[in-house]
Amino acid sequence: MDVTKFLLSFAVFLAVIGFAFGATSTTNTNTTVGNVAPTVGTVTVSPSPVDLTAGSTTDVQAQATITDENGYEDVQSCTAKWYNPSGTLEYTTSGTLSGGSGNTVTCTATQAFDYYKPAGTWNVTIEATDTASATGSNYTTFTVNELVALNLLNVPIEFGTTTVGSTNNPATSGKGYPLTTENYGNVNLTWEVKGTDLVGVTDNTKNITVSNVKYCNTTTGTKVALSTTFATYNPGAGYIAVYPNTGYTYDVYHWIDIPSGTYAQTYTGNYTVQVLKKV
Repeated sequence: MDVTKFLLSFAVFLAVIGFAFGATSTTNTNTTVGNVAPTVGTVTVSPSPVDLTAGSTTDVQAQATITDENGYEDVQSCTAKWYNPSGTLEYTTSGTLSGGSGNTVTCTATQAFDYYKPAGTWNVTIEATDTASATGSNYTTFTVNELVALNLLNVPIEFGTTTVGSTNNPATSGKGYPLTTENYGNVNLTWEVKGTDLVGVTDNTKNITVSNVKYCNTTTGTKVALSTTFATYNPGAGYIAVYPNTGYTYDVYHWIDIPSGTYAQTYTGNYTVQVLKKV
């Protein structure tokens, strides 16, 4: 046998068999998924309208659903910006992300509103930021109502022990000398006052008429007799300003006359301050 021919024939046979079983080759597939900026849905505010709390703060909440086509985990943060009726930024609040599922997550931002913030139509804008620092935002408007409120300091008004027939007895320092009215709302105020007769504690058939109590917004000015009906008595500027503006407090000093023949005992009465929105 020709060995060379046999080997060649066998090699051809193997080659034919190898081709019959097929051949494979592996390569890579790839794509780059681009970032999509988040979008912010309808913004809601609660409570709406907002009623402020005298001398304190009121929590106001803004909320919106954020959608990110890259998945809700792509949303990194959200912020609420609160603009007053003049368009001035008053507050910036970091929001909380919650309830994430699929492509959506909820942003909630709660801000404590101070009592003196202006009334009118406000704007709150919620902005969302993703891992690529891309942002989306939306806004809504809401109303903050007017608040007329006051706080009285250095009360009650006390005159201490007085002498029959004496006049212009000043109230005790820090007890009506002066009495201080503080604006606890968000509008300018006018000031009114009235009182009652001072009635005897031991013998209530005896009294000191209310007109014997005098008041003035300085220690040396013209004194005004207190009456049983409200009388307007405004500060030099014509109103009590809104905090923190100059003139947000108002001082009034007090004196009492003790008519001759007044029975010796303690007398008490009422003193009422009323504030109104300045128009």
